Amino acid sequence: MWTGEDYEYDAECSAMWELALQAMGSSTHACRFSASFDRGQARSHRVFVMTAIIATSAARLAARALTAEEKHEIDHEMTLYPDKKAVGLEALKIVQKHQGWVSDESLMAVADYLGMSAHELDGVATFFNLIFRRPVGKNVILFCDSVSCWIMGCDRIKDHISKRLGIDYGQTTADGEYTLLPVPCLGDCDRAPVMLMDGEQHRNLTPEKIDQLFAERAQKK
Repeated sequence: MWTGEDYEYDAECSAMWELALQAMGSSTHACRFSASFDRGQARSHRVFVMTAIIATSAARLAARALTAEEKHEIDHEMTLYPDKKAVGLEALKIVQKHQGWVSDESLMAVADYLGMSAHELDGVATFFNLIFRRPVGKNVILFCDSVSCWIMGCDRIKDHISKRLGIDYGQTTADGEYTLLPVPCLGDCDRAPVMLMDGEQHRNLTPEKIDQLFAERAQKK
């Protein structure tokens, strides 16, 4: 897995595309570009993070064997669809449920099982931002940075979380407990700022609520 640096966006994006082509070479690569906005600047700009998702050579990477339980659950999903390729997203969810994330080896295993190319399946995996293509912590914090949450002060709340946990977006705490990820919207704009953690929505966030939430979770360990 190859990860590039952050590059400031300009009208031509020439530097970014040149680097992308160098990374891809003559091989088939799936590259994902995610944009974030620096709202602290008077003139917003985009920063693109480029990640090459799939290994370029099958000789360097082999599909792992799916477990019997994973196969059983994927087989069940196949009974619900007319074409087994349509099960791609559900199969990825199943693997992630058992493995915690979807590694290249897991993605290739699912692709082989469904009769798809790794490129096709990775297109599915990278379209849905709740399929994790890199390791994440036990608890994934999905922090909403939509316009509504921003208006209600989400940047201040995010900074408080980052200081408390010692991580920024895309990072995991040293103990493997938490990963912090941005999401564009959680559909709860009237109660912003909002974040989702372990399937539970937390609304009307304040620094005090954040402190209370993490203190309670620490006591339950």
